[in-house]
Amino acid sequence: MLRQRFRDLTGRYSLTARLLPWIVAVGLVCTALAAPAAAADGKRLTTGMEFRELVVDRQLTRDRTSLRYTGDGRMTGTVRGERIEGIWNWVGITLCRMATVGSRNLGYDCQAIFVINDLMIAVRDRGRGQAFALRIRSEDSQPGDSQEMIACFC
Repeated sequence: MLRQRFRDLTGRYSLTARLLPWIVAVGLVCTALAAPAAAADGKRLTTGMEFRELVVDRQLTRDRTSLRYTGDGRMTGTVRGERIEGIWNWVGITLCRMATVGSRNLGYDCQAIFVINDLMIAVRDRGRGQAFALRIRSEDSQPGDSQEMIACFC
């Protein structure tokens, strides 16, 4: 059926129709070979233990934002000069939080969390919403040690 669509005016299969299966096969092989390399640089966090190991009790920063998730389930910091406070817990494969920024209630949201090198990327609405990135500072780094990451809204 698919090949019928690629017949040219002479009734023969076009070059595209003959090469398409090979192009797809090469693409799949390249994707399979690249996957392990990509996984080494970044991954989706799927357990609370991973989140605690990589993110909890570390300073997360971005231009005018500073945030910390603490081991006792609290989150604190500042967002564009306003205080952020809330609570968090790990539910299934997502980080769920309830927070306020200043006097504005952000409500309850569960987020898919990805860590790529020194970035934590959170995707709101269980991975279907807007994304933002924060730089994970190591315990020994000082403010200004590295260039800040500008917000990544996807």
